Amino acid sequence: MSKNDGNSPLTEGLRLILAAVVAIGLTAALVQAENAGSVVRVGVLANLGQEQAAARWGPTAEYLSRHIPGARFEIIPLDFERVRRAVETAEVDFLITNSGYYTELEAAYGVSRVATLKNMLAGHVLTVFGGVIFTRTDQKDIKTLRDLKGRSFMAVERDSFGGWQSALREIVDSGLDPENDFSPLTFAGNHVAAVQAVRDGRVDAGTVRTDTLERMAAEGKINLADFRILNPKADNPSFPFRLSTRLYPEWPLARLRHTPDDLAEKVTIALLSLKPDDPAARSAGIAGWTVPLDYQPIHELMKELRIGPYQKMGQITLATVVQKYWAYLLAGAGALMIMTLVTGYVIRLNRKIERTRLKLDEELTHRKAAEEALNKANDELELRVQRRTVQLSEANEQLIRENARRLRVQEELRRQKEFNENIVQTASALILTLDESGDITMFNHHAEQVTGYSRSEALGRDWIDLLTPEPQREERRRLFEQLFNGGEKQMVHENDIVRRDGGTRTVSWQYSLLNDDDGRTFALLAIGVDVTLRRRAEEQARIQHEQLIQADKMVALGTLVAGVAHEINNPTTSIMMNAPNIEKMWRGLAKILDDHYERHGDFLAGAWPYSQARERLPLLLEGITDGARRVKRIVAELKDYARQEGSSGAVPVVVNQAVEKALSLLSNLIRKSTKSFRVELGNHLPAVLVQSQRLEQIMINLVMNACQALSDPSQGVLVRTEHDPEAGSVIISVRDEGEGIPPAHLNRVTDPFFTTRRETGGTGLGLAICARIVQDCGGVMRFESKEGAGTTVTVTLPALTYESGRTNS
Repeated sequence: MSKNDGNSPLTEGLRLILAAVVAIGLTAALVQAENAGSVVRVGVLANLGQEQAAARWGPTAEYLSRHIPGARFEIIPLDFERVRRAVETAEVDFLITNSGYYTELEAAYGVSRVATLKNMLAGHVLTVFGGVIFTRTDQKDIKTLRDLKGRSFMAVERDSFGGWQSALREIVDSGLDPENDFSPLTFAGNHVAAVQAVRDGRVDAGTVRTDTLERMAAEGKINLADFRILNPKADNPSFPFRLSTRLYPEWPLARLRHTPDDLAEKVTIALLSLKPDDPAARSAGIAGWTVPLDYQPIHELMKELRIGPYQKMGQITLATVVQKYWAYLLAGAGALMIMTLVTGYVIRLNRKIERTRLKLDEELTHRKAAEEALNKANDELELRVQRRTVQLSEANEQLIRENARRLRVQEELRRQKEFNENIVQTASALILTLDESGDITMFNHHAEQVTGYSRSEALGRDWIDLLTPEPQREERRRLFEQLFNGGEKQMVHENDIVRRDGGTRTVSWQYSLLNDDDGRTFALLAIGVDVTLRRRAEEQARIQHEQLIQADKMVALGTLVAGVAHEINNPTTSIMMNAPNIEKMWRGLAKILDDHYERHGDFLAGAWPYSQARERLPLLLEGITDGARRVKRIVAELKDYARQEGSSGAVPVVVNQAVEKALSLLSNLIRKSTKSFRVELGNHLPAVLVQSQRLEQIMINLVMNACQALSDPSQGVLVRTEHDPEAGSVIISVRDEGEGIPPAHLNRVTDPFFTTRRETGGTGLGLAICARIVQDCGGVMRFESKEGAGTTVTVTLPALTYESGRTNS
């Protein structure tokens, strides 16, 4: 190594030390940062088992996670042996443990309490606890602690404060040495097992934490009368549980040395705010948490018993000194080593300084000359800066004035924008703007009211997908593209929109294109007026006009029926009167013609041989008479149907007769419509109370509708009547195999003027009138239909009870 080389061993050592310090600091910072933003682990002493500890304290972790953002708390159940290891290795950030174990860890590892548990036991809120020493009641010779000498004794764990250490203090005070006087001393591992061992006689006596006996008795696991309490404490009447020891502060929640201060502060605040009725408190069986209590009584117990941190109290050894003062010893050794290294470094540095001084003297002369040149340049630069400063000041003043003017313009624009926004929002028309993609960029208040969509729901949505009925979307999108590109000249359109609730409204739109300074279209302005009510009123007026026309046609039809019936009755009466006379004449002539036929053989009578004519002519005469009677009956039925009846015309009507009469009027329509028309009339049907023409009117409408629903003559129609004795009703049903009724129309078929056959002359009044007639009679009309499979209409009327003369309505 040369003399000018600065990397001496001393320098290298210092660098290594500094690098180690920096690495340690960075590691600590990274650990702290990681802990602050990751999982926070809470260790819990599982004195009753790990599963029970996890179930009991899990809601507390959830509570802390909710109240401390950015941190997720996790419960780590620990047995007695694992608690110390978890603290040594910083496996947990917080610890919930018994009071004695906490005192040990406080002295050994610097853990510190942040809160003390408020226990909820049998309705009592307690922050102190102790131990209870007990034996069975049948142990007559064990009444005091001194009587335990030579007896078997069971505790929970050596590190269990309530389950051993608190009782150990009282036992030692009584003069006993448990390790030598108990035969033997054993540990159960948990409180329940210790109680069960005494109860079952496996040991003579035992000790557990206070409230354990009462809790097991409440759960039905033991009977308190089976146990005798040793060394009972009667000087604490406010403590509600059996007690054999002095009272000590409850379990603490402690933070470990590496736990960040701000996290500990947040946890403390959250726990102190925990209410007794919170799920976390109820699951843990506690009333919450309070500020840390004084744990000095526990220190006194451990000093007396020389356990925990006081196990070697009073013994001074080299190991103790090293253990207690290792930091100071290490620091002293480090300081000594650093001083040695620094001394060598200073000597070497002095030599370098001397050589450097000589070089500096040489450079000083050159530097003075450079400084003089620099001063001259500075003077020139200062003058130029002053000139530039004046120019910048003038420019700054101009900029301030320009900025003030711009602010005034911006304020005016803002007020104008607010004014325009108020006009748009308060206008009683739908106002919205669309960008070139058809997305909504403005949506006023009236548009919200008409469509049912809020502004936040509408903005950014495609207006065609949002508001247009699905069958019209393709056409509406084509129209939008033409409007936006200027290809559509008509800027006023009227169409339907779909509301948020599924309803439709009719809107009359006026469109305008919005262009920028370059003439490029950047938006489409749509202003709409809801004309739904106006269109409905126009449609209602049209329907009413058609109703008046139809009513006038019905009046004319009634008049025509009456006149035609009169004209037809005259020739029909003549035929019916003359046909019997011709029949009588034939019977007289037949005898003469038969005699001639017998003597001379067959001969022509008109176009037929007499042998055929004498058989056919009576049938022809009978057909003439029957035809005339049928014409007269049809005319009479037409007159009865056309004649109006008052509401008082209801009489008992035989249903089958009314059905047959209606079918006779429709015989021609039935023959033309179907080849499969069946009639199934029930036997012995009771009568119904109704105007006969009205019942016929119902059947005519139902059968006509059934025939009109058939698309092919091979499809059939069935008319059926039957009696339901249990319901006291007569049922008429008409079933067709036609096209069926769409589900959307099924609930509207009886609405006045609702028809799907308006183009073929349908008025929409037939089923409406039928439904009203059935309702007036106290009956019910039901429709069952399936598209493509036909329709069944069922009319149920109250049957007439002959005993009382009333219907069963």
